Amino acid sequence: MVVQTRHNVFRQSGVGMVEILVSLFILTVGLLGVASLQFTGTFNNVQAASRSHAELVARQLTEQLVSGVRPAQAANGWEVDDAFLNQNNFNFSTLSCQGSNLYQCYCLTLPGAIPNCNDNDCSAAEMAQFSGW
Repeated sequence: MVVQTRHNVFRQSGVGMVEILVSLFILTVGLLGVASLQFTGTFNNVQAASRSHAELVARQLTEQLVSGVRPAQAANGWEVDDAFLNQNNFNFSTLSCQGSNLYQCYCLTLPGAIPNCNDNDCSAAEMAQFSGW
């Protein structure tokens, strides 16, 4: 009598633990990449806004310098009034503030010691002082 031996072949049905761990690892690496891009994008956006603001301030100061030029007396060309280069125009320790909100007092409200060149005609020295504010 011949005995037939049957080899049971186990067939896998479903997903194994190794496949799940590999797919979770790949998903985690992808999500970390997206989070890194989000952080980098936000950081670069803040830097771009700061650069834009600095460029606007530099442009405004340049325009005010150009508005204060006059023909040179010693040679051909143009010269800027020396009042624009006075460092005391950029020293705010001499200003006084009545309130506790320094931003409101110094930045949004024109201090009394600074000439108002928005509404009035100003000399070059007054314009330099106004530009420093």
